[in-house]
Amino acid sequence: MKPAPAFLILAALTAAAHGQTDWLVRTSGTTERLVSVAYGAGVFLASSQYNVVSSGDGVTWTKPEWPESEGRRSELTGVHYGDGRFMVFAEGNIWFSADGASLSEGHMGGVWTNDGLTAATLNGVTVVSRCYSYGLNAAVPGRIASGAQTLEPVAGFPSSERVEWVMAAGDEFLAGSGQAIFASTDGLAWTLRSRTSLDRAPVMNDGALYQDGTKSEDAGRTWTYINGGGWPHVHAAGGFVSLSGDRIRTSPDAVNWTDRESGTTDALNAITFGNNTFVAVGDGGRIVTSAAANPLPPAAAPGVEVVESLTLKWTSESGRWYAVESSADMTRWTRTGERMPGTGVLMTRAFERTAARAFFRVTVE
Repeated sequence: MKPAPAFLILAALTAAAHGQTDWLVRTSGTTERLVSVAYGAGVFLASSQYNVVSSGDGVTWTKPEWPESEGRRSELTGVHYGDGRFMVFAEGNIWFSADGASLSEGHMGGVWTNDGLTAATLNGVTVVSRCYSYGLNAAVPGRIASGAQTLEPVAGFPSSERVEWVMAAGDEFLAGSGQAIFASTDGLAWTLRSRTSLDRAPVMNDGALYQDGTKSEDAGRTWTYINGGGWPHVHAAGGFVSLSGDRIRTSPDAVNWTDRESGTTDALNAITFGNNTFVAVGDGGRIVTSAAANPLPPAAAPGVEVVESLTLKWTSESGRWYAVESSADMTRWTRTGERMPGTGVLMTRAFERTAARAFFRVTVE
C-alpha cells in the first residue's frame, strides 16, 4: 500500500517598505509625454507616444531597444504587466517583453486600441479596454488568451458603448461601459453587474471597491457614498494615492485626503506601485517617485487552509506579493509559479495530487 501524501502549510514573512509623504523628481531620459506605467518582474516600464523607458529601481531610467517593424511608429496607447510579461499597446500594434528590455512584436486580430486604455489579467487571461473591432464594427473589449500573442475582440459584449475601463477583482473581471458595470470570469462571457457609471476603474482594498467618493462591498453590485470625494488611482502599502494635475493626494481610507508636494508643475498622468515605491509619470517625460520610506507594519501571517486535498487558500493583503513554494524534505524549496500580487481578497492555488510526500508554504513580502 502506498503511503498517503503528507502536506505541510507554512507562512513566511519578509519585511517591506513604503512611503507616501515625500516625493522626488527623477530624470527619465525623454521629454515626450508619458501616459502609462506598469511594474513587473522587478522592472518599471513607462510609455510615451512613441517610446518606452524602463527602470529597475524607479531612479535610473533607460530606453530599451525596439524591434524593427513597419508599424513601430504607431502611437502607443498603454503598457500593462500580466501573465508573466509586459504588454505594450499601440493603436495598431502590440509588443511583449518578459524583462522590459527586449521586445517582440505580437499580433492584432482586427482590433484597434485607443489612448488611455486599461488592462487586467486574471488566470493568465488579459482583458483590454478602449478597443474597437473592424470585423464586428463595434466598440468591444480586447482579449489575450494565456500565453498567446494576439489581441482579439470579444464578440457579444452586452453593451454597444465603449468599454472605458477593466479591472481584476478577486476571481472575476469587471468592466465599465456607458452607465453600467459588467462582470466576467473568463473575459468572454459577460453579465450585467449594476447600473452604475464610473469613469475610472475602482481601486480594491480588503475586498471592497472604491471610486469617485463611493464604496462597494459586494463586488460592484451596490455602491454607498462615503463622503470622501477623490478619485483614487492605486492602493498599495497601506494607503490610497490619487493624481490631479501636478498634485499627488494620499489617503488611509479614501475619505480623508492630504495634498503632497510632487516637485513638478507638469501634469501627472499615471501611477503604479512596485519595489516598495510609487512611481508616477507625466507630461514632458516627468517621473516622480515616493521617497525611500518607512517600514510597513508587520504583515499578518495569512490564514492558509487545504481544501479538496491539494487546493491552497489564503487571505491576501493589497500591496503584498505572494508565492507558493514546495519541498520534498523541508530543506530545499522551489517556487511553483510566478509571484502573485495581493488583491485584498481570498487567493487560491491548486495542485495535482501525487503519491509522493510534499510540503507547501506560502511566502509574502
